[in-house]
Amino acid sequence: MASGVAQSQPVKVAVVDVIRLERESVTATRALKALEAEMAPRAQEIKALQEKIESERQRLEAEKGGLARDAMEARAQELSDMMRRSNQMVDALTETLELRRREIRARLVEEVRAAIQTVAEAGKYDLVLGEATYARPSVDITPLVLKEMARRAAR
Repeated sequence: MASGVAQSQPVKVAVVDVIRLERESVTATRALKALEAEMAPRAQEIKALQEKIESERQRLEAEKGGLARDAMEARAQELSDMMRRSNQMVDALTETLELRRREIRARLVEEVRAAIQTVAEAGKYDLVLGEATYARPSVDITPLVLKEMARRAAR
């Protein structure tokens, strides 16, 4: 008899747009802005070096005919060294950026899960899907989860 009662109750299902949560949540936007601010000085340093490289390359091209061979080779070597340094700086920045993005994403995934669980329990949902081929807007709880995440971020 108990199984008959359990089967007669409808299952309450909801869907969340996880990509939207990652893109629009207060936590994600704050973290990305902080990351941009953290990396900006290094990006500016790289940009300045690349501008200097371009300037030196143009200067070398312009003075090509009037320089002694030794001077030409020395300047070409200096230019090559600056380019290598620039490439190393770009690689290091890219690596650091990717590492920090993974760290941010891991923290965000945990926060998204906790917010979804809170909303699901409050709404008495039996099943919450993170992806669906089709879902009516009435079963999309993404806005509720975004509000929960904003509430948590305000604490």
